[in-house]
Amino acid sequence: MTPAMPHGTRAAYRAGCHCLPCKAASARARSRYRQHPAPLVPADLARAYVHVLIAKGLGVAQQAKLAHVSLTTVASVKNGQRDRLRAATAAHLLAVRAILAQGQRVDASETLGLLSLLLEEGYTQDQIARYLSQRGGTVQTHHRPDAKVTVRTALKVRALARRLLGGEVETC
Repeated sequence: MTPAMPHGTRAAYRAGCHCLPCKAASARARSRYRQHPAPLVPADLARAYVHVLIAKGLGVAQQAKLAHVSLTTVASVKNGQRDRLRAATAAHLLAVRAILAQGQRVDASETLGLLSLLLEEGYTQDQIARYLSQRGGTVQTHHRPDAKVTVRTALKVRALARRLLGGEVETC
């Protein structure tokens, strides 16, 4: 138990303190919960939203982290193993926004278009690589239909293009 946590609370009991006041607080909390259990709602809306976020590239683990719920909870909702959820859990899942992790791989077409635009403006691959702090010395600029880059790289290239070309940048 952390030293700042007061005795006689359910939180203290859950943190490991099993003194009599903490046990009593935990018992009172369980009793209140049994008398007034958390409301349950259908999981259909949350399940559909989990799938929408997956389609946008946000994985189950990242959703769980952003929603502050367990990975098991999100996975069971996704797989249809839960018909109902606590209303608070559903609200947490529905509040997640599609914020991609920096290492997530996304379509490279915008990034490659910006790199091509920089090359057309007269910047060399070596200069662009130095601006991006890449160690290889060159930047890959060839287009492939299935090309992917990390979110981190896409953001760096977008920021560089805005800085070098000024303001908003039109992409291909």
